[in-house]
Amino acid sequence: MKNHLIILILSLIVSGFCANAAAIDFNDIPNPKTADANAFVSNPDGIMNGETVRLLNTQLNELEKETGAEVAVVAVNSIGSEEIEDFANSLFNHWGIGKAGADNGVLVLFVLDQRAIRFEIGYGLEGALPDAICKRIQTQAMIPEFKDGNYDAGILAGVDMITKIIKDEPVPELTSDHIGWKFFLWATLILIAVFGLVPFLVLRGRIKKITQNSKYQTNAERFAAFNLQKNMTLGCAFFLLIPLLFFALFVLIAMIVIGQIKIFLLLALPVFVPLLGGVMPVQIWAKRKMKMMRQSPIPCKKCGGTMCVLPEMESNHSLNTSQQFEKQLHSMDYDVFNCGQCQNREVFPVDLSSKYSRCTKCGTKSSVKKNQKTVTSATYSSTGLKDVTYSCLFCQHTETKQEIIPRRTSSSGSSSGGSRSSSGGSFGGGRSGGGGSTSRW
Repeated sequence: MKNHLIILILSLIVSGFCANAAAIDFNDIPNPKTADANAFVSNPDGIMNGETVRLLNTQLNELEKETGAEVAVVAVNSIGSEEIEDFANSLFNHWGIGKAGADNGVLVLFVLDQRAIRFEIGYGLEGALPDAICKRIQTQAMIPEFKDGNYDAGILAGVDMITKIIKDEPVPELTSDHIGWKFFLWATLILIAVFGLVPFLVLRGRIKKITQNSKYQTNAERFAAFNLQKNMTLGCAFFLLIPLLFFALFVLIAMIVIGQIKIFLLLALPVFVPLLGGVMPVQIWAKRKMKMMRQSPIPCKKCGGTMCVLPEMESNHSLNTSQQFEKQLHSMDYDVFNCGQCQNREVFPVDLSSKYSRCTKCGTKSSVKKNQKTVTSATYSSTGLKDVTYSCLFCQHTETKQEIIPRRTSSSGSSSGGSRSSSGGSFGGGRSGGGGSTSRW
């Protein structure tokens, strides 16, 4: 019984220590403004020496007077088990770093036990200090010093570059030398595999299944089945590329703003290489396979010989006027096969996706929508009706069809704006939207 009691007490003590370790929050970080209105540095664990703190406070006080921007520097041994990004955002908004309305604040948070440095950027400075610039300041000016244990030098170098950028002063060129080339190489290769190799393997498997399926008797039927599979597979790949394309556009705008087009070209590699080196080659390969599928020799039903597709100019002589007209509109295509032994010829239609529909009078796929008129408007509870007039470009036949208008749908969206919390100190009441960068060593 005593042993169980001792174990229980020890467990409570250990859990208490763990809870304390995880319970560190922004209220445990002393706000420098409460002691000195001209102070911007919180150094409760003495990570930086007194001279570094004095230099930083002087530099950041001058920056505020000149530009109105507020840069707070915090160096602590630990923030418990909390993620540095979440902690920095909470601390930034609790203190209200930056001026209210301008949101021109920056928080530089150094956490020793996580071996991490975080820049939290206010809304108003995200243009001057985008994530990519923050990352390069950290990796080029700060992390090398931190790896050598020179925490004061690293923080001074990083804050100095932030200050110069906010003041719009010349800064040492931020090259792309320290950007992870291996990361971009691997990211590019992986994306090529995802957007190139995977669709290729999927479509190659589809070809095998289609050619072995007795359901598809003719080349045209096999062509149509594979065309559907190709559109679905590559459509999914393009859909997945959309977020990457938006990312590339965002990076381009950011790089134009800061005048670093070369950096944009590097960052765009993992976006455009998969598109040009993955999806597009598969698209070209698939079209070649589709053409071969349509034009592959077939057995002659009359003599059992082999029928081969005729060249385009020669095949046109085997088509009637309406079929030739459809080919001109690109609404239909036709493959003409000829038997070399008995000269038997067969024409196989290939339906092409287009805006045209079949004319009810002549049967030519050349009828196009001319105009439409609403008969009954659709509501949120019922469908509507409309009269749609179609005109055939081949025989000039005109007819009106009644079509259903789908029910209206409400796109209701609620947006709840968070209330602005009061500043925990005497900073200006700025806000952060989570922009910035984190680096580790």
